[in-house]
Amino acid sequence: MMIINGLKMLVQQGGATMVVIMGCSVLCLAVVLERAFSLAGKNIDLKKLWTKASPLLESGNAAQAKHLLTQLKSKSPVFQSLAKDFTGREPAENDATISLEDESLDRERFLPVLATLSVVSPFIGLFGTVIGIMNTFSDIAAQGTTNPSVVSRGVAEALVNTAGGMLVAIIAVVFYNIFRSWNKNYIKQLRIFASRWIETAYKNGGDAK
Repeated sequence: MMIINGLKMLVQQGGATMVVIMGCSVLCLAVVLERAFSLAGKNIDLKKLWTKASPLLESGNAAQAKHLLTQLKSKSPVFQSLAKDFTGREPAENDATISLEDESLDRERFLPVLATLSVVSPFIGLFGTVIGIMNTFSDIAAQGTTNPSVVSRGVAEALVNTAGGMLVAIIAVVFYNIFRSWNKNYIKQLRIFASRWIETAYKNGGDAK
């Protein structure tokens, strides 16, 4: 109830611009939660996985090693690629490269929304600031005085919209950078994992079947 009353107060102070800013904040929160849960569910401890798979590959037992990846196919297209049977190393490397691109694109999904919000939100807040200042001058002209009780409404509208727009932008840019960093590091680790897998498999197993 307190939250609802607080939101109503913000809308009353910020006007229509605050409604837009609140919409941006809801969209930002939705993307942050979706990406956080999605990425957390797909991240695999690649060092631990390699520790299990490397002895099997080195002994030429690619079938058992691929069984480990079969259980993780839903986690990444790269695991699907490495679990396939190829007649040569080059086709395996090409398929793994394509799978890495697919993985990268999937992990970047919705991040442009955060990037857009981080840029647009401050301008929406600035627009609300301009409207608030205009209302302030309008109230002064109507009342013929600069009494604080007269100008406070327009000033409050200006300040609350400025703060709201900046807050949404800060949250959006912080989580955008966090997710980009996570993705960059994980894709790098995944690329190293795939390279090691193919190198070891085709070194010790020929066609790695």
